[in-house]
Amino acid sequence: MPLTMLLVLLAVLALILMWPVRVEFDLRLDITRGADGKLRLRFLSGLFVLRYMLEINPDHLRRFIVFYREGEDENVVYRPGRAEKPRDVGWLTLPIRRIWGHVRVKKLCITGTLGIGHDAFHTAMLAGAVGVALQSCALVALQNGNPAVARVYIAPAFNQSCFRINLESITAANPIHIITAIIIYGRRNRKGKRAAWRILSKTS
Repeated sequence: MPLTMLLVLLAVLALILMWPVRVEFDLRLDITRGADGKLRLRFLSGLFVLRYMLEINPDHLRRFIVFYREGEDENVVYRPGRAEKPRDVGWLTLPIRRIWGHVRVKKLCITGTLGIGHDAFHTAMLAGAVGVALQSCALVALQNGNPAVARVYIAPAFNQSCFRINLESITAANPIHIITAIIIYGRRNRKGKRAAWRILSKTS
């Protein structure tokens, strides 16, 4: 019986590690009102769901960037002119590029409007330039993925001054791939630090 339970637990653990985690992100930016976003993490095809909120309000500098989970207290990430708690140095050494290599982008949609007063010529030119720039950034972010999943459209607004952006994305990644990338990077990083320490100790 204990062996059967152990096998069942190992099978469940393997399922959790191999089943892709789906990340859905929706960010809305309005130059006159700030930005707000929604982040949803889905495990095992929605059996477990975590929802987070992000708010950026330029008019309320005491809580400029706020990040919190639904139903929990708000956490102020950044206040202008005031240093927050120092970040853990270990987070800065995460292999972001290696992790991103295991992420599969299934949807990337960037839409918005841009207007410069009643200047139709500059509005059209700037909207086109911003659209091309965002399209290029989207293709770079996709790496060698399918460019068909990316959609970028910036509409010119000829009757008002505005700048609004809406970014929606859906990505998926296997937890075991992310964990493996972090472990391999950590081992190589430790070996590099040890080698540098040996060289420094010999020369000192």
